[in-house]
Amino acid sequence: MELLGFSYWASRSVTFLVLSSYCVAYTPIEHCFFHSSDTYPYYGSKTAYMNNKFRPNNSNETETNCSPKNIWFLARHGTRNPGVKYLRRMRDHLPLLRDQILENHGNGQGELCKYDIELLHRWRLTASDQEAKFLVDEGYTELESIGRRFKSRFPALFESYNNESYVFAYTESQRTEASAVAFVKGIFEDEHHQVWFRPPVTPDPLLRFYKKCQKWRYEVHKNFDALFHVKMFETGPEMSNLRHIISVRLGFNRTLTQSEVDIVYLMCAFDEAWRPTVHSPWCSVFTPKDLAIIEYREDLKYYYDSGYGHDINYQQGCPMIKDVISVLKGSSQNNTIGHFYFTHSGTVLKFLARLGLFKDSTPLRYDNYSTQKNRLWRTSIIDSFASNIAFVLYNCGEEEKVAVYIQEKVVKLPFCESEMCKIKEFLNGYNDIGNNCDFEAICRLPVGFSETPNDRSIDIEDA
Repeated sequence: MELLGFSYWASRSVTFLVLSSYCVAYTPIEHCFFHSSDTYPYYGSKTAYMNNKFRPNNSNETETNCSPKNIWFLARHGTRNPGVKYLRRMRDHLPLLRDQILENHGNGQGELCKYDIELLHRWRLTASDQEAKFLVDEGYTELESIGRRFKSRFPALFESYNNESYVFAYTESQRTEASAVAFVKGIFEDEHHQVWFRPPVTPDPLLRFYKKCQKWRYEVHKNFDALFHVKMFETGPEMSNLRHIISVRLGFNRTLTQSEVDIVYLMCAFDEAWRPTVHSPWCSVFTPKDLAIIEYREDLKYYYDSGYGHDINYQQGCPMIKDVISVLKGSSQNNTIGHFYFTHSGTVLKFLARLGLFKDSTPLRYDNYSTQKNRLWRTSIIDSFASNIAFVLYNCGEEEKVAVYIQEKVVKLPFCESEMCKIKEFLNGYNDIGNNCDFEAICRLPVGFSETPNDRSIDIEDA
């Protein structure tokens, strides 16, 4: 299976340094990303998993008398290439913009240092349209490594493979299929070729339920007005000042458009995700402060498209709750000890919101960036490439408990007293959602609703 990335720069002999990030204020002096130890690894849903994953320590979050007996696992695909629309925009616009930046520098304009300029000069774009949205090498490594760590953490659940013990499923896409294969290889190693995968269906009523939700598609996803806060933030003081600062930094006598800033940001984000230990030359355009502002714009976008910004976003996530409950309640009646699903950002975010996780007391808005620095809804943390959710059912003597792991770290559910949640507590908290999951009724368009939406120009899943 071929896994491809598409951007490279020829200066392979150069050593780069990546250290922990912090934000610094912009000052109009020479800007040298090449020499900087100030990196900002958070790029919303395009964040590399290695910058987000839980790093285990010696502590044990479970009780000593508990042993795992069943697991339900959901993962977003690993790091991939952009969609074809954005791939073409990068191919069409970035070389021209890069050449203008180099010309500005040659004329003594702009604030990038010679090292950053040299890396931009050597940068080339190499992917074809046929590679759009394909999983890249880093994505394969992400999922394989996650599989290995789950096996190490829960060895009793993965002693040997047989088809009756596990369910594996992915959506109909190369990136989720390749992610599933990588994860299975990490768990079962030499036995991974024996694993049977459930054939994908389109649209998948469980793994991509939102594709079947007409109410969400017309009232939110295809409705320009649903992203009001995103558009207001783009025209507000933070983003307007950012565009001006970047324009000066790159030596332009005009202000760059939002579209130009976006395509540079996407190239920077994807480059950093493909090679998390190597600086992208396009990231030299931004300071950590700039990237934090753009990250908030990304969080607004997903908050109102897939999070708490509109009720239908998370209400439609009840099939996932229903499936989890069915698996956990039926664990004693069948031989299946593991369900593993590989899906997309839209599923992960809506499911997290349906669980009631990462909900801020104050909604994210276009006008409260300065007070939302410690927000819970942060897609870099909850929806990076390869982000994952696992429910592990434990046998704890005379009772059963369930623990939930987000990015391999145990979290406390809203209805539970502790991280190790009694199964009765869990069911009391979520049974109503599962039992009342009439998906057709939830997603039915109101009578008389026009099916000609105020179509937005950007499809969030496209980039």
